[in-house]
Amino acid sequence: MEYRTDKTFGQCDPTLTYYHRTGAYLVIVQDGMVAAIPHRLGYLLPGGGIEGDETHEECLLRECLEEIGYDVRVDELITSADAWDTHPKVGPFHPIQYYYSGELLDQYAECGLDGTKLCLVSIDQLGVPMQRYAVQTYLSRETSAAALSFIDGRHHILDGPLTS
Repeated sequence: MEYRTDKTFGQCDPTLTYYHRTGAYLVIVQDGMVAAIPHRLGYLLPGGGIEGDETHEECLLRECLEEIGYDVRVDELITSADAWDTHPKVGPFHPIQYYYSGELLDQYAECGLDGTKLCLVSIDQLGVPMQRYAVQTYLSRETSAAALSFIDGRHHILDGPLTS
């Protein structure tokens, strides 16, 4: 299997046969809180496994409608990560996850198909270290963009062109 990610969690045990699963997830931050869904691990970002030949965007659109009842806008790729782990149902597990920024659009249902409702939670409530990493990466990019407005010891307005 050919893949490349920005960060790897855990180590591959070459004596095990892993179930590989590629997925796409949406990072939505509102007022310092992360849009997430409840799960046995805590909270997870909306998204899931890619089915067949669907694109990452098609996966996110389908998963968000199924899981939270929302249409979403998918913006840009933030980062990617994979992990060498154990899943309670499939055993040795290798999730390969791609994280995108995005926005909630129209709500079509009060909850997902399984009754799951979207929640706003703190980053610490996310139950998967890979997903906390993705949100931290997104937030640091936001901070970095703000830091770019501080040039030569002076703040510059970002609405127009930067001046020196």
